Amino acid sequence: MRRTEAWIRRYGALVRDAPGLGLQLLFFPIGAGITYAAFFLPAVPFALALLPLVAGLWSGARAARFTTMTSFMIWPVFLSAWGLYGLDVRAPELVWSLAAAFVILFGLLAGQIGILPTTLLLTLIPVFPASPLLPLATLLPGLGLPGLFGTLTGLALIEATRKVQWRRNLLMVLIACLGAWATGHALIRENPAQHPRSDWREIPAPVAVTERGRWLAIREQMPDSATVVLGENVFAAKDSEARAFWCHAATSRNLILYLGVAEPYGDVTRGAVWRLDTKTCAKPPIALTEPVIHHAALGIPHLTGTWGPMRSTPTLPQGSGEDTDWLICLEAFLPWAWGAVLTDTESRRRTPRPVIVLSNDTAFRPLPDLPPLPPPGTPPVHELRRKAAIAMAGLAGRNVLFAETGRTILMRSPERNAP
Repeated sequence: MRRTEAWIRRYGALVRDAPGLGLQLLFFPIGAGITYAAFFLPAVPFALALLPLVAGLWSGARAARFTTMTSFMIWPVFLSAWGLYGLDVRAPELVWSLAAAFVILFGLLAGQIGILPTTLLLTLIPVFPASPLLPLATLLPGLGLPGLFGTLTGLALIEATRKVQWRRNLLMVLIACLGAWATGHALIRENPAQHPRSDWREIPAPVAVTERGRWLAIREQMPDSATVVLGENVFAAKDSEARAFWCHAATSRNLILYLGVAEPYGDVTRGAVWRLDTKTCAKPPIALTEPVIHHAALGIPHLTGTWGPMRSTPTLPQGSGEDTDWLICLEAFLPWAWGAVLTDTESRRRTPRPVIVLSNDTAFRPLPDLPPLPPPGTPPVHELRRKAAIAMAGLAGRNVLFAETGRTILMRSPERNAP
């Protein structure tokens, strides 16, 4: 008799909760679809990626928080695993297994401790891409770190509220305030007097069958005395022939070139930005560190970086880079990498420095020598990078520009060239 009663209680509860579980299972593909569109489709606002998480906050149920967090997490974790697989990681089955475990783990954490605490735990992982803080920054243009911390404090109070109706009312008020601020700021920025045009032009990179063919086409495309920014990982630091090629272009046409270079760092290679011009390309060869104006602080662990920030070379020249801040590839996704930009009060007091993001998405293509078009079904990772960088740059009150190897280059008119 007791066994029968226990069986009825156990399976009766399961039957009673079945409609709710069914709705949770149904919402997962809906939430994942919304997140995909917000991440990868240019016409879809990035802030919509928060919609599944807002639904989890609205409900407050553990199952809802689990479903909404996993529907958000699946795409950045999937892209991270795909990128590692494309970089010839030796144990792809381990990568995909760990990716699935990572999504489930943080979904369970969200269900247990809440969405905001889980988001903050994600932020403590310096190299995790696509934190929920990135689409949230879209709603906080110009507010900087005070606005971000204030919003997080409000969300913490909302999530800690026990009464469901109070929590939902406060959430609606916060969403309305953030939406009004973001809309008003966007209308102001549409005024040309408030949003001066940049000196830089983003132009498509020429397409060629081979890497050297692309280099030749780019060289022919550059006018004399211009300033040009190429993408990430254009050549390796030890490749003297590649350096000679671009130095010849710089000296023969009086160019200033900024190129992404892969430099050795312990057992890995990390990204750097080199400036090549008539001075840094002078003969006899100068010290290797002289062309360097920026080193990536964060990268893919064991491939292009470590699990934490990498130290910078102390001999880097100060004031280089034509008053520009630089980020390389993964750094565009990382709140830690934007910390220096967000805390730079000196730049906010005068004309804000632009932020230039260098990237190279060859890990998301089957062969690096093919034209820079993703195969069918490949999420356009550059769109997510752009949305993330635009959101964080807007939070800091900066403009952001992109130079993507094989996709786009930046060019500035010759009359703006530095001497």
